[in-house]
Amino acid sequence: MSFKLTSIKVIGVVSLLLVLASVSSLNEATGASKKSKEEKARKKAEELIREEKGTETREKAEELIQRKEGEKAVQERAKKLVQKKVKAEKQVKPGFYYKVKKGDTLGKIAGYKKIYGDSNKWILIYKANKDKIKNPNAIRLGQILYIPRN
Repeated sequence: MSFKLTSIKVIGVVSLLLVLASVSSLNEATGASKKSKEEKARKKAEELIREEKGTETREKAEELIQRKEGEKAVQERAKKLVQKKVKAEKQVKPGFYYKVKKGDTLGKIAGYKKIYGDSNKWILIYKANKDKIKNPNAIRLGQILYIPRN
């Protein structure tokens, strides 16, 4: 009987050891799977961070490109305006400019010897400056008038 008890005890201890080993290996496996899951989650997080940084970098690069394209467009427009102005300056009308003084009228200006020497030619000054003169009888002091050559 003592043999039976001892064998039962041994079998019980062995069973207990097997159960403990199983639980231990199960815990290790679970721990390993937890570690594996944690590792996967960490890798995924790192990947997402890299992608996010990549997106930010891409967005910043696109923004810089748009800014440069905008600057380029502004430069092109400015260049065209300068070319247009230079072209307009090359097509200078033959004549000169006169600054209206106190007491001047279009007839008086036209009558000056250095202008036309004939006050009846005031209409030439008026026609050349229609955009500036609304009423030929009311020119303003300090106004700059274009005086065309005959």
